[in-house]
Amino acid sequence: MKKETIIISSQESRKKAVDRVRSITSDPLMQVTIEKASNTRSSAQNRLYWSWLHDLEQTTINEQAGKTDNEWHLYFKEFSLLNIYIRNNTEGTADTMAALY
Repeated sequence: MKKETIIISSQESRKKAVDRVRSITSDPLMQVTIEKASNTRSSAQNRLYWSWLHDLEQTTINEQAGKTDNEWHLYFKEFSLLNIYIRNNTEGTADTMAALY
């Protein structure tokens, strides 16, 4: 059976989750996990971000820079996140990022 995730953000989604749990039988053996949802970027947000990077690659701004969308991604990652990684030293990520840049 495919893993199913229901994010409870309204009364309607809460009802859907409760109804789904009520419909579970003991055959086959099932596991239900309830945890606090994290606020990460959605797939739609990621698609929009990469669309913007691709558009940036096609602009006249990029004529001198000559960067690909992936190179722009790395540029913005360095510009925006490097100092945060260094400050937090998140699991050695700061050392890795500093070595790359």
